[in-house]
Amino acid sequence: PDTPYARILRQVTERFSAALAARLQRLVGHPARCLDIGISIIDAGRIKPHLNTYERWLTVYCAINPDVHELRSEDDRLFFARAVGEYVPFSDDVFDLVLIHSTLDHCVDPDKVLREIRRVLAPGGIVSMYLNNNQSWAKRAFPRHARRRRAAAAEFHSSFFDPATVAGQLRAQGFEVVQVDGLRYLMLPPRVLELIGRAGAGWASGWLAWIDRLGNRLAPELGGDFHLVARKTAPSP
Repeated sequence: PDTPYARILRQVTERFSAALAARLQRLVGHPARCLDIGISIIDAGRIKPHLNTYERWLTVYCAINPDVHELRSEDDRLFFARAVGEYVPFSDDVFDLVLIHSTLDHCVDPDKVLREIRRVLAPGGIVSMYLNNNQSWAKRAFPRHARRRRAAAAEFHSSFFDPATVAGQLRAQGFEVVQVDGLRYLMLPPRVLELIGRAGAGWASGWLAWIDRLGNRLAPELGGDFHLVARKTAPSP
């Protein structure tokens, strides 16, 4: 919904995403070939304006999605394919970066998706993952409410993840976990959040960003969402 708080949260998320693009560039360290599972950085067939940093260092951008309506490109530099993460239609060791943002929890077989990511990443390549946190401080503090939210979300989500579980799965697949960040720490009743949103976009967005920085410093595993970066440490078998 396009509410005052939703708009502020979108501003905070866009700032994080823009900073992430620059951080991934530093981690990869050279012009990169990118696979985007779920088309996370594209809107209306183009790279989102606040993510134009990617345009300066991605030499190849390929995206896959099972929904044919999401595969429209308005830029000849972008390649789209109809596919799912369990069956990535590319050769071994060909990408330097894989983005899988808000997607793994929708996949039927997440373990197979991780194996496919490892297969198509070149040695030393980076995977960037963004997910809702099934073990956030709010879900731990209010388990009954968390169960209701989880049941409602099950219609569109096949799995629910937390940072420790995903980090363990990646290590088992031969990845080195480079960084885990927590986000969206301010989880309050919707009415309270909307009051914050109506109080003023300027100070509220800065306040939310400050709370996220503090929460991530103190307890990165407890945010409402989490972002994880891992590096492939060996060639595909």
